[in-house]
Amino acid sequence: MSTVKKKQAVAVAPTPLPWRAFLAEYRVALTFLSLVTAFGVAAGFVWQNVRAHVLADSSYRLEIDNLESTPQPPWIRSDVKTSVFRDADLANCSLLDEGLSQRVHQAFSLHPWIERVLQVRKRYPAAISVDLVYRKPAAMVEVAGGLLPIDGSGVLLPSDDFSPADASHYPRVAGVESQPRGLVGTAWGDPLVVDAGRITGLLASNWEAWHFQKLNCPLPKSPENPRPLGFRLRHESGATVLWESAPDREAGSESKAAEKLARLQTFFRDHPTPREADFRDLDLVNREVKAGGN
Repeated sequence: MSTVKKKQAVAVAPTPLPWRAFLAEYRVALTFLSLVTAFGVAAGFVWQNVRAHVLADSSYRLEIDNLESTPQPPWIRSDVKTSVFRDADLANCSLLDEGLSQRVHQAFSLHPWIERVLQVRKRYPAAISVDLVYRKPAAMVEVAGGLLPIDGSGVLLPSDDFSPADASHYPRVAGVESQPRGLVGTAWGDPLVVDAGRITGLLASNWEAWHFQKLNCPLPKSPENPRPLGFRLRHESGATVLWESAPDREAGSESKAAEKLARLQTFFRDHPTPREADFRDLDLVNREVKAGGN
């Protein structure tokens, strides 16, 4: 055969198809992948058929004894975990339910005593653990007809957890004219209450030891009172101590909250049973008041 004919024969010879070469090279891997896929489809089909029965099995049902939460502090009288379990209908939940952690998270988040939910974890054997931060009372706000408890952020707390004796141990806030705008567990809705909560939150641990009676809110501005004083502490001796602004709201040369607190600690260390006259030299605000001001 001539050289020309050999070249022509090579030119017209069929070449292997690309997909056949691919299948030949990866035959084992493709076979394994097919088996895994088939197994997954079969397992999914079986689970869909038995899922309802497994989730309904009493051995996987969430019980209150299987729900572990951060121990609640002594100032909360009601049983937070029991009320959450009941109100969120968690008794009908299965521990195998993929959305259970989120449901438990939301249920605790809605409780008025819970400031925030840090984490929800499923544990084995079957149990759920919830890490919580509880709200802490900071004051009792005087309103028409009684007292309403708030935390240090001005969030309204459940009144049912406080007896009259319990309420007497907390700072009392006077001069609030507004009413709460929402339900328990939500913000009061008045910036004045928020500021009062932040001040009493600082003083709560020493309030009784220092024998303060009330935190009076600033008086409203009027022609007779063009420059009203800020927050004032009323002592059982009859003395009134000007605190002025809430923490982080100090203006100009006004002393910071930490400085005011330190000054009070020093004062009561030096005056264990102070008289009204003893407060004369205690200046928490420590700033110059312009002529004509209060």
